Amino acid sequence: MKKLFPSFLALVLLLVSTNSFAQNIGFKAGLNLSNMFLDDGEETYTFDMNPGFLLGPTAEFSLAKHLSFETGLFLSAKGFKESESDSYNGTSYEYNRKMVLYYIDVPLTLKPTIDLGMAKLFGNIGPYVGAGLSGKMKSEWIQGDDVEKEEEDIEFGSDEDDDLLKRLDYGILIGAGVELNSIHMGLSYGHGLANISAYTEEGNRIHHRVIRITGGYKF
Repeated sequence: MKKLFPSFLALVLLLVSTNSFAQNIGFKAGLNLSNMFLDDGEETYTFDMNPGFLLGPTAEFSLAKHLSFETGLFLSAKGFKESESDSYNGTSYEYNRKMVLYYIDVPLTLKPTIDLGMAKLFGNIGPYVGAGLSGKMKSEWIQGDDVEKEEEDIEFGSDEDDDLLKRLDYGILIGAGVELNSIHMGLSYGHGLANISAYTEEGNRIHHRVIRITGGYKF
């Protein structure tokens, strides 16, 4: 993670400098509740939601009285987790694993608003594009009093290898929220359309699913 922040900071400065003419520059942070959809050509799988984070600058451009275009540059943690437990011959076992993937995400959404006087209601809808930076898979096997742990790096690539993920992600964002002067809070859902599995034979597909709970401030 330490290697990610210098690159992320440079991208943040680039966004702010190239969007200095925007109507509003702000900052947004929040909670990602992420999952992944997997189809191996025979069965489909979904996993438990894994909590992560989202943070980065935003820029908003007015298009009409109650309509604007909003974008941003977010460092976003996605992935999934799963747990299994059972017993055999009186011995219990438990298997846990968690995948965490770090992305730079850029939303490109339309933002309609309704002015209520003291507050504004808003919506967000549009595509997003993301680029994978790094990731890890952590596994834990517990059998009785024995505990085994493993950790491996996730590689991004384009080879037909089931151990690799494609770096490019994209999908659709839809959400809503409320603005109170310069403070805003929102809830949104990101539906990944890109197949991020590098191994695509036999119809293998992997897609991101992310619920975002965010708060932010406009400068």
